[in-house]
Amino acid sequence: MQPTPEWLAPPEPPARGELRRDRTLLDLLPTGILIYRLDRLLYANPAFLARMGYDSLHALEQAGGVDALYVEASHSLTSSTSEAGTP
Repeated sequence: MQPTPEWLAPPEPPARGELRRDRTLLDLLPTGILIYRLDRLLYANPAFLARMGYDSLHALEQAGGVDALYVEASHSLTSSTSEAGTP
Protein backbone atom coordinates (compact mmCIF):
# COMPACT_ATOMS: atom_id res chain seq x y z
CA MET A 1 0.00 0.00 0.00
CA GLN A 2 1.38 3.40 -0.99
CA PRO A 3 1.50 6.21 1.56
CA THR A 4 -1.09 8.97 1.23
CA PRO A 5 0.21 11.91 -0.82
CA GLU A 6 1.00 15.00 1.24
CA TRP A 7 -1.64 17.09 -0.54
CA LEU A 8 -4.32 14.61 0.60
CA ALA A 9 -3.23 14.63 4.23
CA PRO A 10 -5.57 16.34 6.69
CA PRO A 11 -4.62 19.98 7.34
CA GLU A 12 -2.90 20.98 10.56
CA PRO A 13 -5.20 22.48 13.17
CA PRO A 14 -5.46 26.28 13.15
CA ALA A 15 -3.35 28.30 15.59
CA ARG A 16 -5.10 28.65 18.93
CA GLY A 17 -2.31 30.05 21.09
CA GLU A 18 -2.15 26.83 23.06
CA LEU A 19 0.60 25.04 21.22
CA ARG A 20 4.27 25.77 21.79
CA ARG A 21 4.82 26.51 18.10
CA ASP A 22 2.11 29.19 18.14
CA ARG A 23 3.64 30.93 21.15
CA THR A 24 7.12 30.66 19.64
CA LEU A 25 5.91 32.34 16.45
CA LEU A 26 4.23 35.16 18.38
CA ASP A 27 7.32 35.59 20.57
CA LEU A 28 9.46 36.19 17.47
CA LEU A 29 7.31 38.97 16.01
CA PRO A 30 8.79 42.45 16.43
CA THR A 31 5.31 43.94 16.85
CA GLY A 32 3.79 43.97 20.30
CA ILE A 33 0.87 41.59 20.77
CA LEU A 34 -1.50 41.35 23.73
CA ILE A 35 -4.24 38.74 23.80
CA TYR A 36 -6.94 39.13 26.41
CA ARG A 37 -10.55 38.20 26.99
CA LEU A 38 -12.74 40.57 28.97
CA ASP A 39 -10.46 41.50 31.89
CA ARG A 40 -8.27 38.37 31.77
CA LEU A 41 -4.81 38.61 30.22
CA LEU A 42 -3.99 35.49 28.21
CA TYR A 43 -0.71 36.27 26.46
CA ALA A 44 1.72 39.10 25.76
CA ASN A 45 4.80 38.73 23.59
CA PRO A 46 8.20 40.12 24.64
CA ALA A 47 7.93 43.09 22.23
CA PHE A 48 4.66 44.21 23.84
CA LEU A 49 5.96 43.78 27.39
CA ALA A 50 9.15 45.71 26.61
CA ARG A 51 7.25 48.56 24.96
CA MET A 52 4.84 48.84 27.89
CA GLY A 53 7.62 48.55 30.48
CA TYR A 54 6.70 45.24 32.13
CA ASP A 55 9.00 42.28 32.76
CA SER A 56 6.27 39.65 32.44
CA LEU A 57 2.57 39.08 31.95
CA HIS A 58 2.33 38.49 35.70
CA ALA A 59 3.85 41.94 36.37
CA LEU A 60 1.26 43.53 34.08
CA GLU A 61 -1.52 41.66 35.90
CA GLN A 62 -0.18 42.87 39.27
CA ALA A 63 -0.15 46.47 37.96
CA GLY A 64 -3.86 46.29 37.14
CA GLY A 65 -4.06 44.29 33.92
CA VAL A 66 -5.74 45.90 30.93
CA ASP A 67 -6.80 48.86 33.08
CA ALA A 68 -3.12 49.73 33.60
CA LEU A 69 -2.77 50.23 29.84
CA TYR A 70 -5.54 52.77 29.29
CA VAL A 71 -4.42 56.32 28.55
CA GLU A 72 -6.04 58.86 30.84
CA ALA A 73 -8.35 61.40 29.20
CA SER A 74 -6.10 64.25 30.37
CA HIS A 75 -3.30 63.12 28.04
CA SER A 76 -3.07 64.56 24.57
CA LEU A 77 -4.53 62.34 21.87
CA THR A 78 -2.71 64.11 19.02
CA SER A 79 0.59 62.26 19.26
CA SER A 80 1.80 59.17 21.08
CA THR A 81 5.43 60.28 21.03
CA SER A 82 7.12 63.43 22.21
CA GLU A 83 10.39 64.58 23.72
CA ALA A 84 8.98 63.76 27.16
CA GLY A 85 8.18 60.16 26.20
CA THR A 86 4.95 58.33 25.56
CA PRO A 87 1.79 58.53 27.66
